[in-house]
Amino acid sequence: MNQKKGFGLGEVVQAREISTSGYSPNETRRIMALLAFCVVLMMTGFGIIVPVFARRLGEFGSGVETLGYMTMSFALAQFVAAPIMGSMADRYGRRPLIIIGLVAFALANVGFLFAPSSEVFILIRLLEGAFTAGIFPAAMGVVSDISPEGDRARWAGILMGSYGAGFIFGPVLGGFLYDTWGYAMVFIASAVMATLALVAAIIILPETHTESIRRREKLLKRRETAFTKTRKKSLFDTLPRPLYIFGMLLLIDFVIIFTFAFVEP
Repeated sequence: MNQKKGFGLGEVVQAREISTSGYSPNETRRIMALLAFCVVLMMTGFGIIVPVFARRLGEFGSGVETLGYMTMSFALAQFVAAPIMGSMADRYGRRPLIIIGLVAFALANVGFLFAPSSEVFILIRLLEGAFTAGIFPAAMGVVSDISPEGDRARWAGILMGSYGAGFIFGPVLGGFLYDTWGYAMVFIASAVMATLALVAAIIILPETHTESIRRREKLLKRRETAFTKTRKKSLFDTLPRPLYIFGMLLLIDFVIIFTFAFVEP
C-alpha cells in the first residue's frame, strides 16, 4: 500500500467527479443511434405540419398575425419551461423527460386535427412548447452521460444533424401530404411519427442518469456545501464562467433564433 510518511492509513484520494458512464462503445453507439432516430422522427413530424399551419388558420379566418402569435406562444413556453425541464432531467432522469415530450408532441398533433378555432390552436401550441421543452436538454444529458469526454462534441453534432434532417424532409413531405390527401393526413402522419419515436424510446432507450448516480451526486453536493462555508449562491453565481464567453454564445444563439423566427411566418 502506498503510504505517506507518518501515517498508517495509506494515501487519501478525494473523489471530485461522479462517473456516469458504464457503457461500452457499442452500447454508446446503439443508444445514440436510437436517440438520433427519435429526434429525426420528431423533427420530421414537426416539419410536416409547419407548411399547413397558415392554410389551416386561414380557414378559421385568421391571418399571418395569428400565425405569429402561435409561433410566439410556442417559443415563449419553451423559453420558460426549458430551464425547469433541464433541472428535472437532472433530478428525475433523462428518460422520463424524453417520453413526456414525445407523448405531448403526439397529443398536440391530435389536438391540432380537431381544434375548432385559432384560439385553441394557439393554446395547444403553447402547451406543446411547454411539455416538449425537456426533450433537447434531456437528449444532451444522455450525450454527456454515456459519451467519453473526447467524443461528446461529435455525438452532440450527430444529434444536431438529425435535428436538421427532420427540418429538411418534413416540410417537403408535409406539402406532398397536404396536396394529395388534405390537412388531416398531415397531422395524422406527424402524430404517427411521434408515436413511433415514443415506442422506440420506451422499449430501447435506457435511463443513463440512474437513481444511484443521482443519489451520489446529491451526497457529493451536500458534502461540498458542508465543507465550504460560503454565502448562499445567487442565480448570477451559478452562471458558467467566463461570463463574456457565455454571454457571447447567448447573443449568437439569440440572433440566429430571432432571425429564423422572424422569417418563418
